[in-house]
Amino acid sequence: MTGRSILLRNAAVPAIRTAISVLGLSIVSACSTAGDFGRIEGDVAALAYQPADTTAGLASSLAISDEERDFQSRLQRFMNMDQGSGWFADVTRKLRISTGKQPTEQDYFIWLRDDYSGSIAGAYGRIGNDVQTDLLTLPGLFTSICGVERVDQQRHIAAGQIPTTPPETLAGLEERRMQNQQDIADFGRVLHFRYNSYSYALEQMLVEAPSESARYVDAKLSELAEYLGRSENNAYCDAQIRAEAPRSRFAGPIEQASAGQNMPVAL
Repeated sequence: MTGRSILLRNAAVPAIRTAISVLGLSIVSACSTAGDFGRIEGDVAALAYQPADTTAGLASSLAISDEERDFQSRLQRFMNMDQGSGWFADVTRKLRISTGKQPTEQDYFIWLRDDYSGSIAGAYGRIGNDVQTDLLTLPGLFTSICGVERVDQQRHIAAGQIPTTPPETLAGLEERRMQNQQDIADFGRVLHFRYNSYSYALEQMLVEAPSESARYVDAKLSELAEYLGRSENNAYCDAQIRAEAPRSRFAGPIEQASAGQNMPVAL
């Protein structure tokens, strides 16, 4: 992935700033343009579904570590979103069946607008809930990825210190390392896609139906941006991101009580 600086998320977009200001939602800096982290490449639809046995594709000649099993299990849940809203799998499946095309970062907004055509509050609430669902899965996933990377490092060190390690085992170690890195890269691509999809949807909602609810959604996107930045820098083993009060680029404080009122739970 070739993403632009995370700082560009705060770049001014005059047209949106003017529109929101006129409607009384004064902002310090306007919404990011979709793709602040760069466009992702490849077919993310192919990543929407993982096999039930997620370890089946790993090199069978090596033992599968507990860390790898945990990562594969968490990765499957994240890709399928079977514990959350399911929008990613839903959008990618419908596109594949109806058009045969790959999803784009605009498709989430199209799907959102169709499902919540009669409720602006519900649409904002859905974006916020979808972002929050991802945020709840990411700490464990990042810890799990870090564990897999450390196992690969430990395998390499151990093999270098044991001269009797068979050549086929050494080859298997490299194959497994490459497989793990590919799975980690796939996770990063989907996280990237979701972030840009949420950002685009928020921007379009602000243009079509500005609402105070945007403050809370934007604050959640700021939290997600921190994880995306770590992912793009392959910094999965960095210190845990501390939970802080929601922060928005929009002017004015965000209070938890008002956030709850502005963000109805989407069913």
